[in-house]
Amino acid sequence: MSLGTSGSSDGMDTVSQAVNRAADAGIIPIVAAGNSGPGRYTIGAPGAAEKAITMGAA
Repeated sequence: MSLGTSGSSDGMDTVSQAVNRAADAGIIPIVAAGNSGPGRYTIGAPGAAEKAITMGAA
């Protein structure tokens, strides 16, 4: 998925929780890390989801 929110997330937001439920259902969620990096606290939802595979580029 190439979608996201602005600002950081602790993974408890609605979008991140939906990604976690998708993973529980057998769907492998691969999501974009976003474009706000490389600083601290720049990963938003759904990249902050516990069960997401979050990837970025350099």
